Amino acid sequence: GSDLISDALTVWSDSGGPLVVGTTLVGITSHASGVPLLSPTAYASAAESVRLLNASGAPGAGFRPV
Repeated sequence: GSDLISDALTVWSDSGGPLVVGTTLVGITSHASGVPLLSPTAYASAAESVRLLNASGAPGAGFRPV
C-alpha cells in the first residue's frame, strides 16, 4: 500500500494528526502497525489522500491542504 511507517509512537487520539518534514505535509496519522502503544505508527500518504479527494466527481474535488 501507500502507508508510511514511523518509529514514532502514538496513542488512540492521535489519528488524523500530521506527519511533516520541514513544512511539507507527507502523512496523516492512521494506526499503530501492531500492538498499540508498543509498535511503530502507520501514516496514510498525504499525496495519495489528496489525489483520492480530488478524483473526478469526488465530494472533495478541488481540496488543497494549507
